[in-house]
Amino acid sequence: RWNVPQLFSVLNPNETKNGIEIDLLVREKSNEFSIWLPNVHFVDAQNVKTIAETIRLKQNGIVYWSRHLVLTLTQEYMDFHSYPMDTQTFIARFEPYSLPQTMLVFEPASIPITLYNDDGSYPFTHNAMWQFLSTQAYVVATDYGSSSPRIFSVGHAEFAMRRRSSGLIFRLAVPIVFILILAGLIFWANPKDRVSSTITLLLAISALYIGKFYCTSTLLRGVYYCR
Repeated sequence: RWNVPQLFSVLNPNETKNGIEIDLLVREKSNEFSIWLPNVHFVDAQNVKTIAETIRLKQNGIVYWSRHLVLTLTQEYMDFHSYPMDTQTFIARFEPYSLPQTMLVFEPASIPITLYNDDGSYPFTHNAMWQFLSTQAYVVATDYGSSSPRIFSVGHAEFAMRRRSSGLIFRLAVPIVFILILAGLIFWANPKDRVSSTITLLLAISALYIGKFYCTSTLLRGVYYCR
């Protein structure tokens, strides 16, 4: 209905080789261009911030919708029994809000996930906390019906990471061991100095934890994107 072949035949091919940008037409409230966009939401998201988006009309009639999102996701299946030498799998789940599989089906691309960062280096090589292992994406059919089946397509994007434990061991565990040894030696100190020495050691541990975990939270905020 858009006469796409006829439209592209009269346009400059150098300008339309990647498609025609129509995001302003689609998002314009006063003169909205009627194109259906799936109401996809992230299941585990606490916060979703849209940085940018583009909607392009391709020459073969396909509408290409791309969004750059910053997500804050909860991870309820993380296992910390082996901390700080643990390996974690971070999962991002997304699904249509109200459209069952009879109306909308997810299909993973041939290369579903690509990791990259701004400076062109390999992702996570400069991350002092995590070592990237692998990634995978797949679609699961989930039944949300109560009395009758209601099947939805739920996409999963998984990222396997191994924690770099050497920094935590030498910068956190080793100093705490020495502080504990000093705490044991206080038993033979002057009784008048035991309370003040114990308080000093507690303050030292508190300062160590605050400084270490502030650095950890800063390192985890690296600029990495995935498609």
